[in-house]
Formats: sequence, structure tokens, C-alpha cells
Amino acid sequence: MATYTFKKEILIHTSLETMWSFLSNPKNLQQLTPKSMGGKPLGDMPEQMVEGMEVEYRIQPFFPLSLTWRARFPKVVKHHYFIDEQIKGPFKSWQHKHTITSDENGVRMMDEIVYEPPFGIIGAIANKLFIRKQLQAIFDHRTDVLKRIFPET
Repeated sequence: MATYTFKKEILIHTSLETMWSFLSNPKNLQQLTPKSMGGKPLGDMPEQMVEGMEVEYRIQPFFPLSLTWRARFPKVVKHHYFIDEQIKGPFKSWQHKHTITSDENGVRMMDEIVYEPPFGIIGAIANKLFIRKQLQAIFDHRTDVLKRIFPET
């Protein structure tokens, strides 16, 4: 079936090292996820991700539905980018590349998600009706949180 791409780019006023330290800590995902979506870590979480590791979170994509989201980090390039892939979760497939680069005003953060909703044509309709909007809302929330954590000085 069809795959879709979602992209978001923001400028954060901090150093590359500080941004990497924050983003590469799997414990911080819950802080970046709207409370209504969950994002609660399951089990022990390391302070920093490493290539090949797997993590699990409890998410609530649609109230009252609660799911386990298991992700793997197949590629981690320190201070540059990492990729997470869904192993178990609500999508047929999901790959999210998080890239950060230095900018004269801070750090440019780019997210690119390539995903395929489940259920074929029903998933395509769901994407058009609400999945894409939900992704936009999640990343708008993430932007707001990051701008509060790393305010412009």
C-alpha cells in the first residue's frame, strides 16, 4: 500500500552537544509527547541510545486505545543523526530520522518520518482524515516544548 512522508524542521537556540545529549536520551521522549498520547517508558531506560538498542513505550494513539510501541535504533551517528524504526506499534511500517546540524543561531533539527498506516485503503483514508493531522499536532507540541526548554536568550 502507500507510504507517506512527514517532515518538520525547527531552529533551537542551543549548542549541538546540548541538543544531542537531550535528544539521544530515550527518557526524554515522554517529555516531547503530548500527555494525551502517553509515551511512558516501559522498563529501564538508558541515559543515551546506542546503535542497535531497543526501547518500549506505552502510547495512547486514540483514546481509550493503549498500545506498546517498540522501537529499534538501527543507526546512530553522534552529534549528527539517529534513526528509529517501529518494531511493534500502530503502523504497518515507521522509520523516523532525527537530524541535527549546527546553525549560526543554534541547532537546526530536522525530522523525517516515512510511514505506512495499517489496514490498506482504510489506513489511507485514516491518514487523510486524521493520522497526518495528529503527526502535525505531535510535532507542533514537540516544537513548543523544545522552545521552552531551550529559550532564545
